[in-house]
Amino acid sequence: ILSIPPLVYVLSILGFFQLWINTAILGHLKDIKNDSEYGVKTFPMIFRVKVEGEGKTPKLIIPMGFRTLVIFIQIINLIVAFLPIIYYKKFYDGSVNLFLLSFSLIVLSIIILVSMIKTMRFKIFERNKLMKVMAVREIATYFFAPVLLSPLIGGVMTLIYIFFPLIWFIIVNKLISGDPMRSAI
Repeated sequence: ILSIPPLVYVLSILGFFQLWINTAILGHLKDIKNDSEYGVKTFPMIFRVKVEGEGKTPKLIIPMGFRTLVIFIQIINLIVAFLPIIYYKKFYDGSVNLFLLSFSLIVLSIIILVSMIKTMRFKIFERNKLMKVMAVREIATYFFAPVLLSPLIGGVMTLIYIFFPLIWFIIVNKLISGDPMRSAI
């Protein structure tokens, strides 16, 4: 265990948060209407998230406590992502372009936070729109791994790890749903 590089721990924690947020929080949020109709108890429902009304404009009720908890969890996740920059000598050997690394993580963090806040502020339950906002967040969180690995794998591999999955995501979603940004989370 002591020989495992610290970056592996950071990436593992980020992966854990990504899976947990995508499944327990966002995955159940997009399915809240069906889950409540079938009596399923999910993480959002424990915090009294619900859909009221029928037709084209059912209301999505997201209590402040749930919003606060989700944003707090996301902020903790982002703090973990910045540990390799704060303690860069423990994570990277040799020269690291801290400005580029920091800038990339800040841009990704802003995209993630804005999309998460936007998700938590939905007032009308529009599943497709909700899924598009979630897809933006999902893509941005994926980019953390290649960005954090970039000093170790180099620029070309970083670009391959960023663009190949992004292109794959867009093509597969376009083929399956007809919409390139409709995530299947």
